[in-house]
Amino acid sequence: MPYHNPSLCALARFEFTKQQIEHVRQCLRDEDDWPTWLNNVEANGLSGVVNAHFANLKLDVPSNIKLSLRALDIRHKAAARARTEALGLIIDAFEKASVNFVALKGVALLPKLYKQPEMRPMRDMDLLVAVTQQQAAGECLRQIGFDLPYKQPSRFMRYVHQLPNATLSLNGFTCSVEIHNNAFSSDVGGKLRYPVSTPQRQTLEWQGLKFESFDDITMLHQICRHLEGLHPGGVLKLINVMDVIGLASDIERNGEWVTVSTKHPHVLITLKCLHLMTALPENLAMRLPLAKGVSVDGVGQIMQSLTEILTGPYTMTQRLTMLFSPSDWWLHLHYNVDPERSILWTKLVRHPWRVLVSFGQRAWSAILGG
Repeated sequence: MPYHNPSLCALARFEFTKQQIEHVRQCLRDEDDWPTWLNNVEANGLSGVVNAHFANLKLDVPSNIKLSLRALDIRHKAAARARTEALGLIIDAFEKASVNFVALKGVALLPKLYKQPEMRPMRDMDLLVAVTQQQAAGECLRQIGFDLPYKQPSRFMRYVHQLPNATLSLNGFTCSVEIHNNAFSSDVGGKLRYPVSTPQRQTLEWQGLKFESFDDITMLHQICRHLEGLHPGGVLKLINVMDVIGLASDIERNGEWVTVSTKHPHVLITLKCLHLMTALPENLAMRLPLAKGVSVDGVGQIMQSLTEILTGPYTMTQRLTMLFSPSDWWLHLHYNVDPERSILWTKLVRHPWRVLVSFGQRAWSAILGG
């Protein structure tokens, strides 16, 4: 079964038309491997979303699947309580040390889009600080009990944009935090530093906590760049797809679409690529019409990281194919090429060159970090 099977893609949305509800029902009727389906729901971060849709739309699925989803909800609520407690400790410690931060990705999107703690699971909390405050932020985490290594786990990571992962055990759950000095990873390039301008920030409230995030448009820019990059295991989680589509839809409804299309045109291409995975809501589909019959190979399939390709159980032929011939869909997404345009130049020149540059950066990092 594909990792992103039709029913998961159909369920990865905030709102439905009558036609889309019927499509979901048909996809679920066609499902024949519920244990694998349930594992994929959880792996895509969709258990809370799917559970809510099952309740609201009265979808017909096996009773044991509904019970399993409810059990996952209970677990995710408990994990979210531990994360919220950890975030409160971090906020207090940072305030005492005069360390400023903005919350990235899930931490900021939970109160913006999802509202309920179990609806947006997180592998870790991502916080952005100024380059000059990154080490002070790390010391704050150590002082409140986080296990934060002083060195990166690999010599190839000398120039990564974040400190090593910090962990703290609370109420039986491991709370992970990543302190970034750049909101963009190296595989997408560019820099998005801690915002010094007040208009670039907004204050969010979540369960008694107050913290800052980017303004909505900058946040959409950042989560699109994150989506366009590489992901653990070479898998694009559908919850991250929902992040982008949900925030973009809110921005369009708030009358700020012209600003997005002017300042960050790559967002439009990202949304067009996602439209091939799961239909955009009507307000976005009207802004980003795709010509009828547009088809791209390998929808939803992304490239694995260099480390995973080089260390995985692959033959040399498989490694070369994975390195230099990833899916057409990922090439459109990663290199911001409209899915209605040719990617021949990207395939023959841009991508091979990017791979070779990445190898060079890793080699240089290994030499200096050894």
